[in-house]
Amino acid sequence: LHILIGPGSCMEEENAAAVNDFASVDSLSKRLLRDTKPLEVQVKEWIEGLLSISLGSAIELAEKLKSGVLLCQCVNQVYPNMIKRINSSTKLAFHQMENINKFLEACNKVGVPRNQLFTTIDLFEEKDMKQVYATIAELSAVIARENPEYAGTVILRGTGSSPAIRRKVVIKTQPAPASPFSRRKNDRIEQECSPKAEPAKKKNLL
Repeated sequence: LHILIGPGSCMEEENAAAVNDFASVDSLSKRLLRDTKPLEVQVKEWIEGLLSISLGSAIELAEKLKSGVLLCQCVNQVYPNMIKRINSSTKLAFHQMENINKFLEACNKVGVPRNQLFTTIDLFEEKDMKQVYATIAELSAVIARENPEYAGTVILRGTGSSPAIRRKVVIKTQPAPASPFSRRKNDRIEQECSPKAEPAKKKNLL
């Protein structure tokens, strides 16, 4: 099937517009790749802009997020009173972990998928700060997508695209290695179940 497109036709104009759109998207992607800051720096600046505070160096960000207070405040800043009670006294580890759990519940409630959430230990014991920052990035994207009046920034993951557009599922579990005892048991079962070879019959030479 051949379609002839004459100069000045509507289809030619639509094709030209599509080419321009692809070019603009490609140039935007390249610019984002070039300009994207490290994830922890973006997270720090996003929290600073949302709460109108200064957090200092990004190197100490994990320690400042550990209590969960700042994270809960970020949620309440966009969704007022969503987290009813924030434990401001963070001397007890229990209070800190409770704040983190409340933040995670709020994230899931506003639209962050469960497979994008970090675990309490990821933050409290700094086991996986990359996943912590990825969850906050996903939250920023959900806020921007679900709240038209939101005029703040969206955290990029260093891929040139918003996590709301290009979502990367983090699989953190790996199958446990097989026990040597279970391997021996399986080998014995296979030997018992395998058909035994029949003895070769002697040829009748008579």
